[in-house]
Amino acid sequence: MNRFSWRSGEAKRLNGDPEHLTAEDIETVLATQVVPDPPEDFPQFWTEVATELEATPMDLELVPVEVESAPPDVSTYIWTATSLGGRRIAGPVAWPENTGGPRPQWVYGHGYGSRNGCGWNFAPARKGFITLGLDARGYGRSRLDGDPSVPGWVLHGIESPKDYILRGAVADTIRAVQVARTLEGADPTRTVLKGGSFSGGLAVLAAPWISNLAYVAVSVPTFGAYSLRRTLVERGSGKEVNDYLDRVGPARAETILQSLRYFDAVNAAPYVTAPISVGLGVIDAVVPGETVAAIYHALGSRDKELLHYPCSHSTHPLTGAWRAWEEHILERAARHVGL
Repeated sequence: MNRFSWRSGEAKRLNGDPEHLTAEDIETVLATQVVPDPPEDFPQFWTEVATELEATPMDLELVPVEVESAPPDVSTYIWTATSLGGRRIAGPVAWPENTGGPRPQWVYGHGYGSRNGCGWNFAPARKGFITLGLDARGYGRSRLDGDPSVPGWVLHGIESPKDYILRGAVADTIRAVQVARTLEGADPTRTVLKGGSFSGGLAVLAAPWISNLAYVAVSVPTFGAYSLRRTLVERGSGKEVNDYLDRVGPARAETILQSLRYFDAVNAAPYVTAPISVGLGVIDAVVPGETVAAIYHALGSRDKELLHYPCSHSTHPLTGAWRAWEEHILERAARHVGL
């Protein structure tokens, strides 16, 4: 597993009231780095996933739907396509009308606990983006009988890289981008990939294997720095993994930890070269800010920025500061695609 280099010994999660963070608290979190430690065949593993997906016919279907909250100049659809392993996946599309030329795309996902998948996202559509959401396999419109659910989704197949459900979910993210790029009027050179938490981690893992991304925006991306998650995480998918590791015994735990090296966003980060914004919450018990900073520092992109907010995955009023993040990334995305 990767090693953290910012302090010795076991990492300890930052506690306290977000309203009383000190400059030292913030700097400590933002400075967190770990040394990427991918398996030797890491790029080969993911290249094979991308190749298998490319050989899988998309069989895209689009069905118009009525959404009361949709702006009058935005059409709404549900898309369905075939992903890795022959899985049918789906999600919403908000399509700006009367665009007058090829349009950029905004591809987004959902959180780990969002059992119903993606909600409708009209802000990018109003800006001029074909806006496509992905319900990862097992969620919402992509759910089939027998699929694992939350809690427990993140443990499905965890002991084998080829069987792990995250392998399929990353492929689903790549396929969603491919779907968006094939839609009528889409300009495939102007694609934005956006994710938060669960879908943020998927975006980091998927981005290296998607060509010509114009911009990536990830807030509190999960699946990063398992060496830190092991001691810092207190809730969410990371706690499910930690509790499972504690139950199975040392030998099986080591097998799982080796498998997770293929799905560590820190190990994927050096392969991300698109312009990217990363947002973290300094205090976060689900996706600790330290793990997000570790992803940021490992990114291979020459055009990257790290924005921080007092807290995330929280009911604290200061989570309202994230509204500035949404405004910032929409404006930055628009600049990168020429809107």
